[in-house]
Amino acid sequence: MGWRDDNKPIGLSGGTGALPVWVDYMNRLKLTPVALPEPEGIEWLWLENNSGKLSNERCADARYLPVLSAYLPEEASSCAVGLYQQDRAREQNQQRRSEGLEIPNGEAVDSDNQENSDGSNGNDAESRTDTWYDRAVEWF
Repeated sequence: MGWRDDNKPIGLSGGTGALPVWVDYMNRLKLTPVALPEPEGIEWLWLENNSGKLSNERCADARYLPVLSAYLPEEASSCAVGLYQQDRAREQNQQRRSEGLEIPNGEAVDSDNQENSDGSNGNDAESRTDTWYDRAVEWF
């Protein structure tokens, strides 16, 4: 666009000629959003971009992607593990504060290895059967 047969400029460019035509065309269309049904057996998970390991939305290389339920990843990225451990430590510290217990040196207390104040071990049947994947699915 922009030249006539006699090679004299016509004063039009893409923004002054083609764009207004395109805008007018698009404004005349009756567009409706597409709402496709999600197939069964699909779960949306945060995955690490290159490795396909479980991740977290706060990780730099994380992508929210659909995964077939039959092929769910069982490993987690180092970023996700670190965030999980930080969140778990924060929850434990909050719980200890609410129970009036002291937090040793501001560090997290591993409830799986510490005895409760009533003398019972923190492990119950449910926590012993939990795998990293089970915990991660709840957390993500």
